[in-house]
Amino acid sequence: MTTTHVIEFSVSDTITDHDEKCEAIVDTIIDQFVPAVSVTTGTSPDELTARLMIELAFQMGATHSPSSIMSMLGAVADAARAGLEAASNIGELPDPSDQVLLDMDCPPIKH
Repeated sequence: MTTTHVIEFSVSDTITDHDEKCEAIVDTIIDQFVPAVSVTTGTSPDELTARLMIELAFQMGATHSPSSIMSMLGAVADAARAGLEAASNIGELPDPSDQVLLDMDCPPIKH
């Protein structure tokens, strides 16, 4: 018999501003959904996040113009640098075992 897990997360429906709503949805995915899926499936939240980012990048490439893609990649690089700086300021440098994530290939089955 197959076990089915239900994962619930919530986003406030009182937000009317489009940008604020998008930010709230993204924050909810990061703070609630990814950790819940990780715990439920027994996977690493860091690996899950990396794979999600790779798949989202593929979707961007498939559905957006080259200039939009380059803009998005620039924003991702800026955010990664800001995150690394924030982590180093509080003494949480990335674990060397994260090299596994950097070496991860995007599964060819999906593309």
